[in-house]
This record gives sequence, structure tokens and C-alpha cells, in this order.
Amino acid sequence: DGDDCAFYPASYNYVISVTATNNLDVKWVNSSYGIHIDVSAPGADVYSPIYNNNYGAGFGTSFAAPIAAGCAAIIASHFPTYTALQIGEQLKVTADNIDTVSGNIPFAGKLGSGRINLFRALTDTSSPSVVMTQKNITDGNDDVFMANDTLNISGIFTNYLAPTSNLTVTLTSSSPYV
Repeated sequence: DGDDCAFYPASYNYVISVTATNNLDVKWVNSSYGIHIDVSAPGADVYSPIYNNNYGAGFGTSFAAPIAAGCAAIIASHFPTYTALQIGEQLKVTADNIDTVSGNIPFAGKLGSGRINLFRALTDTSSPSVVMTQKNITDGNDDVFMANDTLNISGIFTNYLAPTSNLTVTLTSSSPYV
């Protein structure tokens, strides 16, 4: 839809949400973006079979999502002991960051972890994937969060891939009021 609204079922937990890019790794004009996106994949001018036994260029996430799914299938074949969750995490942690590509500056942090990179997904087994799997937020009072409240945030972090140590967690907010 070209906006930053969550789209379902793609935005559910445990679903890989894919946005489309062009051949320059720039977000395709009609492709959604936002914090709910997991990865980006080519989705503009994708050569594809079309009607009447011909071929032509296709556009959109309808082309990007199958590319990501195909990459996930290859990862599953290459790492047969990986769970579905680990396959998705491998796809995400080995993606190429495209936030600094000229046309993507307005969408920085909203194109997932980047454009999928199948070569890295199959060869980089040293990247951890640490995810906050449980969180608890309280204000130590009535848990009705108001202006000027101090919030206590705690959680459990799970690493799904390669071991890591000396992990640092940084909490950020896109709100100017926090």
C-alpha cells in the first residue's frame, strides 16, 4: 500500500514480512514499510512468465515475497537442523543493510534488516540473533502509563543462532516525547 501501517497476516509474530525494492535497493514506490517489516527483497522489474506463454516485468511484494520464501527454502535445505524460527532469523541477520541507500533515507529503520542476501545466509554462521522474547513494563504504581511516569522495563532475551557474549541492549524510541 506504500504506507507504514501494519498489514496482516504479514505483521503477525512468526511471519516474515517482506517489502519490495528496485534494482538499486531502493524501496519500491508502492511497497509498504515500517517497524513491522522483517526483510526487503527485489520486487521491481522482476522478469516473470505472464499470460499467453510470454514473459514480462512484474512489480510488487507479490514478486518480493516468493523470492524471500525461496531463499528460506534453500536455507532450510542447507541447514536441515534449523527450526523454522532459526531459518527466518538467519534470513534476517544476514540481510544487507540498505538504510543508507540514497532513496531509502526517509525509510531508515523501516525496511527490515535489509535486502536478503542468500550467499551470506548460506555462508555466515557466526551471526547471533538475539530477540526479546518476553517483556514486562510497569510504572511501579497502577500500570496506567501517563506523562512523567518512570517505566521499569525488563525482559528475557533469546539467542536463536550463533553464540554471543558481552551483549549490549539499546532502547530507543521514535517518539519525540520519550
